[in-house]
Amino acid sequence: MLCRAPLSPRRQYRWTGPCVIKLDVEGAEIAAIEGTSGMDAIFVYEDWPRSGMPVTEHLLGRGFRVFGYDGTEIASHHEAFDFNKRTNERYGPSNFYAIAK
Repeated sequence: MLCRAPLSPRRQYRWTGPCVIKLDVEGAEIAAIEGTSGMDAIFVYEDWPRSGMPVTEHLLGRGFRVFGYDGTEIASHHEAFDFNKRTNERYGPSNFYAIAK
C-alpha cells in the first residue's frame, strides 16, 4: 500500500501494513527515519559512498533489512560500498530500500 498523508500522528489514519516512505531530504534522512519511530515503514532512499553511506549504516544498525534497487540484499555496511561499485554511478549515489525485520 502506498500512502500519502500530511505529517501528523499516524493514529489519525486507518491504514494497515507498511507505508512506503521515499526519503529525499538532502542529508536529513537519519533524522527523518528517527521521526517515524514505531511506524511500519519501507524506506526508499539514496546513499553516497563519498559520505560514508551513513543512512545504510544507520538502518543496518537499527536492525533493518537493506536491499539495492535491484533486490540485492545488503547485509553489511561494507556490502553497500561493494554494491555501489557495481552501479553506473560509482562515485555518485546508490539507491536502496529498507524494511524492518
